Amino acid sequence: MDTDLLREIGLTDGEAKVYLSLLGLGDTKAGALAKTAGMQRSAVYFCLERLAAKGLAASIVKNNRRVYSAAPPGAVLDYLEQKKQALETQRKMAEEKLLPLLLSSGGRAQDGQQAKMYDGWKGVENAFRECISGCKPTDGCAAFSITSVFGGAEPKRVARLISRVRAFREENKIAMRVLASERNEIAIGQEKTRRTTVRYLRSSSPSAAVVNIYGASVLFAIWVERPVALIVRSNELSKSLMGQFDSLWKIARERP
Repeated sequence: MDTDLLREIGLTDGEAKVYLSLLGLGDTKAGALAKTAGMQRSAVYFCLERLAAKGLAASIVKNNRRVYSAAPPGAVLDYLEQKKQALETQRKMAEEKLLPLLLSSGGRAQDGQQAKMYDGWKGVENAFRECISGCKPTDGCAAFSITSVFGGAEPKRVARLISRVRAFREENKIAMRVLASERNEIAIGQEKTRRTTVRYLRSSSPSAAVVNIYGASVLFAIWVERPVALIVRSNELSKSLMGQFDSLWKIARERP
Protein backbone atom coordinates (compact mmCIF):
# COMPACT_ATOMS: atom_id res chain seq x y z
CA MET A 1 0.00 0.00 0.00
CA ASP A 2 1.25 3.48 -0.88
CA THR A 3 1.86 5.96 1.91
CA ASP A 4 0.09 8.84 0.12
CA LEU A 5 -3.33 8.21 1.66
CA LEU A 6 -1.91 8.05 5.16
CA ARG A 7 0.04 11.25 4.58
CA GLU A 8 -3.12 12.97 3.37
CA ILE A 9 -4.82 12.32 6.73
CA GLY A 10 -1.94 13.85 8.68
CA LEU A 11 0.81 11.24 9.11
CA THR A 12 4.36 12.08 8.10
CA ASP A 13 6.07 9.96 5.47
CA GLY A 14 8.09 8.20 8.18
CA GLU A 15 5.03 7.55 10.35
CA ALA A 16 3.17 6.10 7.36
CA LYS A 17 6.08 3.78 6.50
CA VAL A 18 6.42 2.57 10.08
CA TYR A 19 2.67 2.00 10.50
CA LEU A 20 2.40 0.01 7.26
CA SER A 21 5.49 -2.00 8.19
CA LEU A 22 3.99 -2.79 11.60
CA LEU A 23 0.77 -3.97 9.97
CA GLY A 24 2.73 -6.30 7.70
CA LEU A 25 5.11 -7.66 10.34
CA GLY A 26 2.79 -7.98 13.32
CA ASP A 27 4.54 -7.97 16.70
CA THR A 28 8.12 -7.02 15.98
CA LYS A 29 11.31 -5.52 17.39
CA ALA A 30 12.73 -2.15 16.41
CA GLY A 31 15.62 -3.61 14.40
CA ALA A 32 13.41 -5.66 12.10
CA LEU A 33 10.99 -2.75 11.80
CA ALA A 34 13.79 -0.36 10.79
CA LYS A 35 14.98 -2.81 8.12
CA THR A 36 11.50 -3.30 6.66
CA ALA A 37 10.68 0.42 6.68
CA GLY A 38 14.10 1.30 5.24
CA MET A 39 14.80 3.83 7.98
CA GLN A 40 17.39 4.53 10.65
CA ARG A 41 16.49 3.00 14.01
CA SER A 42 16.52 6.41 15.73
CA ALA A 43 13.98 7.70 13.19
CA VAL A 44 11.84 4.60 13.74
CA TYR A 45 11.77 5.19 17.50
CA PHE A 46 10.70 8.79 16.92
CA CYS A 47 7.90 7.68 14.58
CA LEU A 48 6.77 4.99 17.02
CA GLU A 49 6.44 7.59 19.76
CA ARG A 50 4.38 9.81 17.47
CA LEU A 51 2.20 6.90 16.31
CA ALA A 52 1.60 5.86 19.93
CA ALA A 53 0.47 9.43 20.75
CA LYS A 54 -1.99 9.15 17.84
CA GLY A 55 -3.27 5.80 19.11
CA LEU A 56 -1.87 3.94 16.09
CA ALA A 57 0.92 1.90 17.72
CA ALA A 58 1.66 0.19 21.01
CA SER A 59 4.44 -1.74 22.69
CA ILE A 60 4.93 -4.39 25.37
CA VAL A 61 7.95 -6.08 26.94
CA LYS A 62 8.42 -9.76 26.09
CA ASN A 63 11.36 -11.71 27.47
CA ASN A 64 13.05 -8.46 28.49
CA ARG A 65 12.78 -7.08 24.96
CA ARG A 66 10.40 -4.38 23.78
CA VAL A 67 8.05 -5.50 21.01
CA TYR A 68 5.96 -3.13 18.89
CA SER A 69 2.64 -3.62 17.17
CA ALA A 70 0.23 -1.60 15.03
CA ALA A 71 -3.21 -0.65 16.24
CA PRO A 72 -6.03 -2.23 14.17
CA PRO A 73 -6.80 -0.37 10.92
CA GLY A 74 -10.03 0.88 12.49
CA ALA A 75 -7.92 3.01 14.83
CA VAL A 76 -7.24 5.30 11.87
CA LEU A 77 -10.90 6.35 12.02
CA ASP A 78 -10.53 7.06 15.75
CA TYR A 79 -7.48 9.20 14.97
CA LEU A 80 -9.44 11.17 12.36
CA GLU A 81 -12.25 11.71 14.87
CA GLN A 82 -9.75 13.08 17.39
CA LYS A 83 -8.40 15.46 14.73
CA LYS A 84 -11.95 16.54 13.94
CA GLN A 85 -12.64 17.29 17.59
CA ALA A 86 -9.35 19.18 17.92
CA LEU A 87 -10.18 21.32 14.88
CA GLU A 88 -13.64 21.99 16.28
CA THR A 89 -12.06 23.13 19.55
CA GLN A 90 -9.70 25.44 17.67
CA ARG A 91 -12.58 26.84 15.63
CA LYS A 92 -14.66 27.47 18.76
CA MET A 93 -11.75 29.17 20.49
CA ALA A 94 -11.11 31.35 17.44
CA GLU A 95 -14.77 32.39 17.24
CA GLU A 96 -15.26 33.05 20.95
CA LYS A 97 -11.91 34.51 22.02
CA LEU A 98 -9.36 35.14 19.31
CA LEU A 99 -11.59 36.71 16.61
CA PRO A 100 -13.25 39.27 18.94
CA LEU A 101 -9.80 40.17 20.27
CA LEU A 102 -8.37 40.72 16.79
CA LEU A 103 -11.43 42.62 15.60
CA SER A 104 -11.35 44.90 18.63
CA SER A 105 -7.68 45.70 18.02
CA GLY A 106 -8.51 46.77 14.49
CA GLY A 107 -4.87 46.42 13.50
CA ARG A 108 -4.05 49.59 15.45
CA ALA A 109 -0.86 50.06 17.45
CA GLN A 110 -3.05 51.69 20.11
CA ASP A 111 -1.91 51.52 23.71
CA GLY A 112 1.46 50.24 22.45
CA GLN A 113 -0.13 46.83 21.92
CA GLN A 114 1.70 44.02 20.19
CA ALA A 115 0.76 40.44 19.30
CA LYS A 116 3.05 37.44 18.77
CA MET A 117 2.19 33.83 17.91
CA TYR A 118 4.15 30.80 19.13
CA ASP A 119 3.83 27.31 17.67
CA GLY A 120 4.65 23.85 19.02
CA TRP A 121 5.57 22.57 22.49
CA LYS A 122 8.85 24.45 22.73
CA GLY A 123 7.30 27.59 21.30
CA VAL A 124 4.47 27.57 23.85
CA GLU A 125 6.89 27.01 26.73
CA ASN A 126 9.02 29.89 25.48
CA ALA A 127 5.91 32.07 25.35
CA PHE A 128 5.20 31.38 29.05
CA ARG A 129 8.82 32.04 29.98
CA GLU A 130 8.88 35.29 28.03
CA CYS A 131 5.80 36.58 29.83
CA ILE A 132 7.14 35.56 33.24
CA SER A 133 10.55 37.12 32.53
CA GLY A 134 8.89 40.42 31.69
CA CYS A 135 6.76 40.36 34.84
CA LYS A 136 7.59 42.06 38.15
CA PRO A 137 6.69 40.54 41.55
CA THR A 138 4.37 43.51 42.11
CA ASP A 139 2.42 42.90 38.89
CA GLY A 140 -0.99 41.29 39.06
CA CYS A 141 -0.75 37.79 37.61
CA ALA A 142 -3.65 35.42 37.06
CA ALA A 143 -4.70 32.34 35.11
CA PHE A 144 -8.17 31.08 34.41
CA SER A 145 -9.93 28.14 32.79
CA ILE A 146 -7.35 25.65 34.08
CA THR A 147 -8.85 22.32 32.99
CA SER A 148 -8.05 18.71 32.15
CA VAL A 149 -9.82 19.01 28.78
CA PHE A 150 -7.33 19.11 25.92
CA GLY A 151 -8.11 19.35 22.23
CA GLY A 152 -5.67 16.67 21.10
CA ALA A 153 -2.66 17.56 23.28
CA GLU A 154 -1.26 14.71 25.38
CA PRO A 155 -2.39 15.47 28.99
CA LYS A 156 0.83 14.20 30.62
CA ARG A 157 2.92 16.33 28.29
CA VAL A 158 0.81 19.39 29.12
CA ALA A 159 1.26 18.67 32.84
CA ARG A 160 5.04 18.39 32.45
CA LEU A 161 5.23 21.67 30.55
CA ILE A 162 3.10 23.47 33.15
CA SER A 163 5.29 22.04 35.92
CA ARG A 164 8.42 23.50 34.30
CA VAL A 165 6.70 26.85 33.80
CA ARG A 166 5.55 26.82 37.41
CA ALA A 167 9.09 26.20 38.65
CA PHE A 168 10.38 29.04 36.47
CA ARG A 169 7.73 31.36 37.91
CA GLU A 170 8.77 30.42 41.44
CA GLU A 171 12.40 31.18 40.61
CA ASN A 172 11.30 34.63 39.48
CA LYS A 173 9.24 35.14 42.69
CA ILE A 174 6.04 35.80 40.74
CA ALA A 175 2.80 35.24 42.66
CA MET A 176 -0.29 34.07 40.80
CA ARG A 177 -3.98 33.51 41.38
CA VAL A 178 -5.50 30.57 39.50
CA LEU A 179 -9.13 29.85 38.65
CA ALA A 180 -9.84 26.23 37.72
CA SER A 181 -12.91 24.51 36.33
CA GLU A 182 -12.16 21.28 38.18
CA ARG A 183 -9.66 19.81 40.66
CA ASN A 184 -7.41 17.95 38.22
CA GLU A 185 -3.70 17.07 38.10
CA ILE A 186 -2.64 20.51 36.89
CA ALA A 187 -4.79 22.40 39.40
CA ILE A 188 -3.57 20.21 42.28
CA GLY A 189 0.01 20.86 41.18
CA GLN A 190 -0.69 24.58 41.34
CA GLU A 191 -2.16 24.19 44.84
CA LYS A 192 1.15 22.83 46.09
CA THR A 193 3.14 25.72 44.67
CA ARG A 194 4.44 28.60 46.72
CA ARG A 195 3.13 32.03 45.76
CA THR A 196 0.04 30.42 44.19
CA THR A 197 -3.60 30.55 45.29
CA VAL A 198 -6.15 28.34 43.54
CA ARG A 199 -9.92 28.69 43.56
CA TYR A 200 -12.61 26.75 41.71
CA LEU A 201 -15.71 27.85 39.85
CA ARG A 202 -18.95 26.05 40.63
CA SER A 203 -20.08 26.01 37.02
CA SER A 204 -17.76 26.60 34.11
CA SER A 205 -17.37 25.11 30.68
CA PRO A 206 -14.07 23.23 30.28
CA SER A 207 -12.02 24.42 27.32
CA ALA A 208 -8.79 23.47 25.59
CA ALA A 209 -7.87 27.18 25.67
CA VAL A 210 -6.56 28.94 28.78
CA VAL A 211 -5.84 32.60 29.51
CA ASN A 212 -2.92 33.84 31.60
CA ILE A 213 -2.42 37.47 32.59
CA TYR A 214 1.11 38.66 33.38
CA GLY A 215 1.07 42.38 34.10
CA ALA A 216 0.39 44.08 30.75
CA SER A 217 0.79 40.81 28.80
CA VAL A 218 -2.01 38.33 28.11
CA LEU A 219 -1.16 34.80 26.99
CA PHE A 220 -3.73 32.58 25.24
CA ALA A 221 -2.60 28.93 25.20
CA ILE A 222 -4.50 26.39 23.08
CA TRP A 223 -3.82 22.77 23.98
CA VAL A 224 -4.27 20.98 20.68
CA GLU A 225 -2.03 18.22 19.27
CA ARG A 226 0.53 20.82 18.21
CA PRO A 227 -0.20 23.55 20.76
CA VAL A 228 -0.10 27.24 19.97
CA ALA A 229 0.12 30.36 22.09
CA LEU A 230 -0.67 34.00 21.42
CA ILE A 231 0.83 36.82 23.49
CA VAL A 232 -0.92 40.18 23.35
CA ARG A 233 0.77 43.10 25.09
CA SER A 234 -1.92 45.65 25.85
CA ASN A 235 -2.65 47.53 29.08
CA GLU A 236 -6.27 47.97 28.00
CA LEU A 237 -6.86 44.27 27.32
CA SER A 238 -4.98 43.20 30.46
CA LYS A 239 -7.02 45.51 32.70
CA SER A 240 -10.28 44.39 31.10
CA LEU A 241 -9.53 40.67 31.56
CA MET A 242 -8.22 41.21 35.08
CA GLY A 243 -11.50 42.93 35.95
CA GLN A 244 -13.40 39.86 34.72
CA PHE A 245 -11.04 37.62 36.66
CA ASP A 246 -11.54 39.59 39.89
CA SER A 247 -15.31 39.28 39.56
CA LEU A 248 -15.08 35.50 39.15
CA TRP A 249 -12.51 35.25 41.95
CA LYS A 250 -14.99 36.69 44.43
CA ILE A 251 -17.53 33.91 43.80
CA ALA A 252 -15.06 31.01 43.38
CA ARG A 253 -14.45 28.36 46.08
CA GLU A 254 -11.14 27.31 47.57
CA ARG A 255 -11.98 23.60 47.09
CA PRO A 256 -14.68 21.91 44.96
